[in-house]
Amino acid sequence: MKVICTGNTKRLVKGATYEVIDLKNLKTSGGNYSYIVIKLNDTTNCRLHIRNFKLENGNPLPEINWSSDEWKNSQTEYGQSRISSTNPIKIGDYVSYTRNSHKGLIPNKIYKVSNVREFQHKSYGGTTWTELELQVEGSTRFYKTYSFRKCTPQVTREISLNTLFDEETGVMSVDKSIRKIDTYDDTSKETLLIKILMSAALDTNRNNMTIIEWACRKTGNQYDVKPDDFDSIITNSLSSILNKLN
Repeated sequence: MKVICTGNTKRLVKGATYEVIDLKNLKTSGGNYSYIVIKLNDTTNCRLHIRNFKLENGNPLPEINWSSDEWKNSQTEYGQSRISSTNPIKIGDYVSYTRNSHKGLIPNKIYKVSNVREFQHKSYGGTTWTELELQVEGSTRFYKTYSFRKCTPQVTREISLNTLFDEETGVMSVDKSIRKIDTYDDTSKETLLIKILMSAALDTNRNNMTIIEWACRKTGNQYDVKPDDFDSIITNSLSSILNKLN
């Protein structure tokens, strides 16, 4: 299903066509909170109110609930991978790190759980809930489980088979000596460095530091960026830099 945007917003362009992956527009006795999920690009989905959209033929959006197969599969996978008290984690399970905020952990890489602990909480109203924390191989600290997703059964089976046949498993161990910027391939690394440099150049809080100094201290500090990482970029022409960002 495709829709046309009827007005300009911060993210949307009037007259542009967007692919729909989820639509909730079925009126119920409990009310009608309608929304649409569209694909902004290959990596970003956006959930919005339906008032800014119409069908390609100009008609209003139908009063139905509809989901693409892609969305259904992603939601099923999300439910299976989300760690909770009803879908707990245990020692020996494999998890994927989904954030980029812990030193020694690499986004989207797989780690093996080495320890699990849980805490029971109770609110003033008497409601109780369980909070889980996990430790992965190579780490000395526990992490909140919302920073991870359980690997699917298929991924777990592949890791087991690769282990059995002494092949590369892709499972990582926490190593704080590894710079995050060095975990990217050359193309992705260069693109990331350009974005960090541009962000630093436009930052109004830069004080009296040079752009590269600010990029290392603030904009790119979570990637452990150093000044000499930019050596191959600052000699490029503006046109070549823009081409790499496309």
